[in-house]
Amino acid sequence: MVSYDTKSEDPLSSKEEIENFLIIVREAIKERRVTVANRDKNQETLARYNLNYVDVYDIVSKLCVDDYRKGPEPDDKARDLDDVWVFIKELDFAKIYIKLSYKKNRKILVVISFHD
Repeated sequence: MVSYDTKSEDPLSSKEEIENFLIIVREAIKERRVTVANRDKNQETLARYNLNYVDVYDIVSKLCVDDYRKGPEPDDKARDLDDVWVFIKELDFAKIYIKLSYKKNRKILVVISFHD
């Protein structure tokens, strides 16, 4: 198992598992099977940096193994989601915390968190 986060004590995914998840993420975005959770933190970040959902999809589709932080793990808020994956994307203007879940039963990618 490859470790990408020395701060976490949770088991981490291998590079191959992360790459496979990111393939699913990109396919879902390409096929428009994606939604962004309507959360205050997400909306505030979009407004602060003048971003829209197309920008979110573009940023999420460019995630790579180096952006990975943890997952898959059960959703800590007990929402109706499959396992969640956490990434941090360093952009020119901010470090963005991104939490994703792929709902296998509905084949939809959910961007749960997208904020700084």
